[in-house]
Amino acid sequence: MLRGVACLATILRAAFAQETCDCPDTRLNPVSQGGWEESQWRQVDLVLERYWNYSRSGYTTNRDESDIVLAAQQKAVDACPQRADGSTVKKATAPAASTYGEVTPRGVRQLARLLELHRGDEAAFFADLGMGTGKVVVQMYLENPRLQRVLGVELLPARAAFAKDALQEILEAGELARLRRRALLGSVLAESDTASLARAELATGSLGVTALDLKNPKKKAVTMEAADMYDADLTEVTHAYLASLTWCEGMLRRMA
Repeated sequence: MLRGVACLATILRAAFAQETCDCPDTRLNPVSQGGWEESQWRQVDLVLERYWNYSRSGYTTNRDESDIVLAAQQKAVDACPQRADGSTVKKATAPAASTYGEVTPRGVRQLARLLELHRGDEAAFFADLGMGTGKVVVQMYLENPRLQRVLGVELLPARAAFAKDALQEILEAGELARLRRRALLGSVLAESDTASLARAELATGSLGVTALDLKNPKKKAVTMEAADMYDADLTEVTHAYLASLTWCEGMLRRMA
């Protein structure tokens, strides 16, 4: 993610110096790979609006959930009690669980471009650590044929429950398979960089239904877990996203 940080720094310098900047406008969708991708984005936007409406908001928490966050922060601090210079890491002082935000669909597309998920012929496994209500996880899977598996991990039970409920409804309605198929077919017809992966998945006929295989989690295309991210199995993850605004120093050090 250093590339993203560098891009932001360039934007800020240009703004203050009144210079031009060639960084993408993150309020907009990135340049598409063609009409098929733009059509896919519109379809995915409709699904996100339908299944993640106001009734599935991650912006509210209760006292018990705030305590869960503080306990997890302190656990991370205790796991790395000293800095490299031998000094002690401070107790957890990050913002409370009420500090919350969501990446917009356009922002997710910019993130996918930054991670170069739109190109390459090697299968990828994406993880959203601190997924909230799970929208980023589903969107990434439906828009990027290169992603063979996606994982979302959320500490707070209420947010994780919203995510799992939305995923289950999308599965039962057939929307996950339908939109995954559209993405794969679009990639093949456009002969994009991910076309070979798309052909292989179309040949298997799975198209997201493996997300229902609860007895074999490693075969699930889409997985959402209510857990501490530090306890999650990330050994096969190739790309990950996490927002560190609410992380204390100890959590950052442990993840590093």
